Amino acid sequence: MKKPICVPKSFPNAGDAEALVAYWEQDFDARLEQVAQSISHDCVNEGVQIIRLSGPSCAGKTTTATKLEQVLERAGRLVYPISLDDFFHGKAYLQNHAMQNNNGKLDYDSVDALDLETLRTCVENLLTYGRAEMPTFDFVKGDRGANYVLDTTGNKNPPVFLFEGIQAVYPQVVAMLGEARQRSVFISVESPVMVGDVVFEPNEIRLMRRLVRDEAKRNAKPDFTLMLWHSVRANEEASIFPYAHACDYHIDSAMGFDVHMLAPHLRRILTAYPTVGEDGAQADLLLQKLQGVEGISSQLLSQDSLYHEFILN
Repeated sequence: MKKPICVPKSFPNAGDAEALVAYWEQDFDARLEQVAQSISHDCVNEGVQIIRLSGPSCAGKTTTATKLEQVLERAGRLVYPISLDDFFHGKAYLQNHAMQNNNGKLDYDSVDALDLETLRTCVENLLTYGRAEMPTFDFVKGDRGANYVLDTTGNKNPPVFLFEGIQAVYPQVVAMLGEARQRSVFISVESPVMVGDVVFEPNEIRLMRRLVRDEAKRNAKPDFTLMLWHSVRANEEASIFPYAHACDYHIDSAMGFDVHMLAPHLRRILTAYPTVGEDGAQADLLLQKLQGVEGISSQLLSQDSLYHEFILN
């Protein structure tokens, strides 16, 4: 594991917090730009058709996908981002599968949650005909949404399909995309963050991000997020991290302001919606570790910041 990113618990003046946010955003953007430029070269010169972007929960995949898309389009390649989350089975299937295989707990993380046949059909149609009817998934409703048609025909340059999601590293998904020329990117929080003398480990930071994101963007309270986290982590260790080493590029999405940006939101959420049992103990530990941590306003984030994935201004 990498050395911790060390930051103080509080800042003497507002300018220090602003400088911290600006530094880490610029650092992340520079590293991501380097990867994007390399992939762009391969798309233009080696005919790469597919980019697989994977990583564990709340690593920053969506923002990374957008930035990759921007760099490739500057190089003259039209990029079509495809979220693998849109290939989840419908609610009825997921609930039935949960009752039969997971003690009633919904599972959005294993390969069984994906409609692989629909994915196979879409990939074949896109690569063969440049056109496919694509599904969507509504996380607020927890069910499938309306389909849409993705049409890439009529473009001067060959299209590039960017498949984004934790599932992009699953062997079953890789096998479906294996015949096309491709590059793979793995993004995760790899560095711990030390705030004062308290260390927040990478997996803990991702949980904190997810708690804030789920409440803000998926209408999920902390008890639901914490309950799911057990299966999320089990699936990551079984189905994601073992295959990460095979990816072409790796990006660390840890930010020096992680804990400070999340702290006020976590204190509000975990206090307003108390959790009991084992998950309650985990929530209490987070609150204890966050004592005395000064919050940083999300107003300091840049317009295209990775952190907009987790926080609503």
